[in-house]
Amino acid sequence: MSTISTTLSLSYSGTSDSFTSTNSLSSTPSVDQVLFDTQIIGTTAETIALGDLSNLTGGLLIKNMDATNYVQIDSANTFDKFPQKILPGGAIFLASQTLVIYAKANVASVVVTVSAVAA
Repeated sequence: MSTISTTLSLSYSGTSDSFTSTNSLSSTPSVDQVLFDTQIIGTTAETIALGDLSNLTGGLLIKNMDATNYVQIDSANTFDKFPQKILPGGAIFLASQTLVIYAKANVASVVVTVSAVAA
């Protein structure tokens, strides 16, 4: 068995206020299913390739490796359920309840890295 640890942090410091919020998650999955992959995402909806993972509740990290174009992520190929935009060089962390995740680049194909763990 392995242990999954994730720490997310958000800090803001403005002219008159500031805040910091940190959340940590740690779990021990009942199965050892881990995926590390690179995928080219085109300008039409396509699914993120997740291999034989049985779930994504351990976490899914998608990073946009492109320097210019963003990529959209959603659970529907119409990108109208809960669309997320990953800006160039940005990333998103999800504990998705579905194994079907769609992606679409905005102007030209982009490369994304996909890291996922079944819990």
